[in-house]
Amino acid sequence: MIDENQKLYFLKILTWFSSFVIVLFHYGLWFELNFYEKNSLINYLLEKKEYGANFVYLYWAITGFFFIYLYHKDEKIKFKSFFIKFFAKYYPLHFFTLILVFIIQYFNIKFFGKTEFGYINDIYHFTLNIFFASNWGIEKAQSFNAPIWFMSILVPVLIFFFLTFTFLKHLKIFFSIFIMVFFYYIVPFAVNTNQTGLNFSACFFYFYLGISIFYICEFNKKYKKKFVIFGFFGVVISIVSLNYNFSLFYSLIKSIPSTVLLFFSLILLCQNFYFNSNKIISKFETLMDTSYSIYLFHFPLQLFFILIFNLLNLDKNLFSNFLFFLFYIVILMIISVISVKNFEKPSRNFFLKMI
Repeated sequence: MIDENQKLYFLKILTWFSSFVIVLFHYGLWFELNFYEKNSLINYLLEKKEYGANFVYLYWAITGFFFIYLYHKDEKIKFKSFFIKFFAKYYPLHFFTLILVFIIQYFNIKFFGKTEFGYINDIYHFTLNIFFASNWGIEKAQSFNAPIWFMSILVPVLIFFFLTFTFLKHLKIFFSIFIMVFFYYIVPFAVNTNQTGLNFSACFFYFYLGISIFYICEFNKKYKKKFVIFGFFGVVISIVSLNYNFSLFYSLIKSIPSTVLLFFSLILLCQNFYFNSNKIISKFETLMDTSYSIYLFHFPLQLFFILIFNLLNLDKNLFSNFLFFLFYIVILMIISVISVKNFEKPSRNFFLKMI
């Protein structure tokens, strides 16, 4: 269904969108806002902020789709290649932002006697962060670049994907659906899980949901137009249901994750639009590649602004000003684009040469 020479640009845009929604959610969370000045759209996003965190699930689902898209033709995955590709894509920026947050929090301790938000900044948690283990249940509290928790949860799922790829290769969608049901419905009821356990269950569910969507589309290539229609109406129904309460569907909705239909429909819709690269698209490709960058940089940037405001005793109500919000987003995007072009891609190419 997907030509090797074509790229899933719409899915890349959706990945960026999922990261950006989380950035919006965290903007209000860490700047401790309840409203934005004179902007009804962003006030609406604040009112619905409980859904913002759920877009991590969409990121996991898209990651699952991309991973099976990359490896579905392979009979087996070579460990060296798998590890280096993962390391090259995710680790350099993770380590850089880890150091960045360490420095900012050091100044918070120096000038104010404590870290911002009370996040731990010690050697033990630094070591956990180095190994993407910051949210495996062995931590004492949140630490360093807190948003990296989504990668900390994703890493064991990727290891599981690698170890069980042979089963997935032969059983395909039957295996992916089994994993979804097992980890989301059976494990939480069979084992007394804490928040970490629930996070792992959710990650397994959504990662393999993305894989299941890929197989659904591969098995039913002739229904491409119907997928588009289903995806469109799925998105509309999801948006309506998230804004209005329908008691008629309550018993159904509470039995499945509330965002499944929305994320399933978005991926189904976007994966049907793929096309060859051209000069116009290539100009926007770097922007599309900033999904990981804006996710990892947005917390250090907020920490930096809070530190400056505290040092200069500035009024933090400015954070609720829409112009400041735009200023923050522009700065974040500039930093992310520079990072992709001058740090992430060069470091990735350096490590990929080792394969």
